[in-house]
Amino acid sequence: MFGSAVAMAAASVEPVKRTDRMGLIVGVTVIALGLGGAALYQRGRSGTRLPARPSKAAVADLAMLGTAGEWSQRGRTQYAEGNRSAEFTAKEHVYWSLGGRWQITETRYLAAGRSDHELSIKTFNQADGAHQYVLCTDTGHVVGFRGRWMEIDKALQWEPVYPATNSPPLSVFVREIIPQPDRRRVMSQYRHFTNLVKEVLMDSAWKASLPVDAPLPSGRPAGPEWAVLGDAGLWGERQKLKDSRGATAEMRVRGRARWACEGRCLLFEGVILESSEGERQVPVLWIKTFEKETGAYRYAYFWENGQVDHYQGRWDEKSRTLSWRSTRLDSGEQRTCEFEERSPKQGTREWKYKLREFGKVIVEGAGEGRRLDEP
Repeated sequence: MFGSAVAMAAASVEPVKRTDRMGLIVGVTVIALGLGGAALYQRGRSGTRLPARPSKAAVADLAMLGTAGEWSQRGRTQYAEGNRSAEFTAKEHVYWSLGGRWQITETRYLAAGRSDHELSIKTFNQADGAHQYVLCTDTGHVVGFRGRWMEIDKALQWEPVYPATNSPPLSVFVREIIPQPDRRRVMSQYRHFTNLVKEVLMDSAWKASLPVDAPLPSGRPAGPEWAVLGDAGLWGERQKLKDSRGATAEMRVRGRARWACEGRCLLFEGVILESSEGERQVPVLWIKTFEKETGAYRYAYFWENGQVDHYQGRWDEKSRTLSWRSTRLDSGEQRTCEFEERSPKQGTREWKYKLREFGKVIVEGAGEGRRLDEP
């Protein structure tokens, strides 16, 4: 996927494997769209329909994740201190994103008269043969896990891999048992060094299916801090790329997004309409959020081959610019990406970026997007 710009990088530095090409430039081109919308996969005013949302996984290594639809959950948290416990319930909406390469779960927890929201995305990394799991909470925390499927136990063993500096003394162990497509049990342990802090047990059961073309509701940004991530609606964008030797390429992307987690997570699904290499209908998926506790913006881009890239952003009110820098790129530790995005007027978006390898700029580009439907 996106061979045009990556081919430039290959010519400038060294050969790039096909798996490295997937999403490498998508992740730095569609980041800045900042899209949002009230419903997914409906015909826009431009008359162009996005691909239908699939009802099952397109990759065999994701088939064990369970049936799409509405799920119910019951859980219990046991705290080591004071031998306290708390029970909770939850409703889960599970569905497959474009291309059937990502399973998305939106969860609303109810406990002690209050509610919390989470959004999680699971995929399979074809480059290293491991499962990936990214969790986004309504507080803006983004955590990445790497998983290993054990067929005999019908279980996924997850370990946190992002952020790498997240409280080293604290260890998290997650085991997800999926004995059949309509049942799931998740057991989590949190330890401070070797001391158990708390245990969480969650049992989920599938309740009902939903029409594949059913629109998914969108909220509104939870506040001005989230609003700078983008506008609502169907968008289209054009982008030009140039490598260190001067070769150029162009591409077009179209997609929708919506506000999840009570307006605290912007979720985008779209496709590449065309590129200089003739690639079309390549799926695109990313999420953006704001972590109020630290004042940092978070962004995660999901590659078509299952790899995931993470970014941290900063908003400058004076220049009305959102600046991003990569914190973890699955395409290689030797690569970094930085870009800036701004909205010169309502219904438009523009950005510029640079991709580096070992500190040297190997690809740079600029793009612009515009709103295709009414606010």
